[in-house]
Amino acid sequence: MLAATASNSYSSSSHISFITKAKPEREKSNLLFAEIITTMSLLLATAITILLMLSSNTVSGSFAPGWDRWNGWYDCIIDGHPSVLVIHSEIGLVTEELGNGSARSYNDIIYNIWFSDNGAPWATMSKRSFTADDPPSQNRRHILPVEHSGNPWLLVMHGGPEEYISGYTTWRGTMYGFQCQRQ
Repeated sequence: MLAATASNSYSSSSHISFITKAKPEREKSNLLFAEIITTMSLLLATAITILLMLSSNTVSGSFAPGWDRWNGWYDCIIDGHPSVLVIHSEIGLVTEELGNGSARSYNDIIYNIWFSDNGAPWATMSKRSFTADDPPSQNRRHILPVEHSGNPWLLVMHGGPEEYISGYTTWRGTMYGFQCQRQ
């Protein structure tokens, strides 16, 4: 019985030594696994948030059919590098200041636009008015003028299946072309 106890004692001792040596490797592995899970969770939460924003349309019968044709997620090439553009439009109440202390409110299309340039954090864009610098057109339903940080962009929806957008962006006074395809 004494021999069996000594043998078990020796075996336990070497097993503890193995666990002690393996512990730092296991902790590094656990930290890496936790970082991967955290990153994947953040990406999934971002994707779910954007999908929920895209699916929450408020439809009004007073607008022409196709007012929501810009909605979508687009893979783009801007100045030769990959980018992503997300557009979500909805009908909502807009209040316009008239400048004399009064305002008027009306239903209009509200555009929520985000883009990520070459993997950078998401940036918000806003619709802008047409200017004299924009190309003239008899029908502007296929043109969406937007801006980011005061820099004008012009999105042009192509005919047909409406899967393509092209146009230009301006950065520090220089125009850059881009093209996008709906995912």
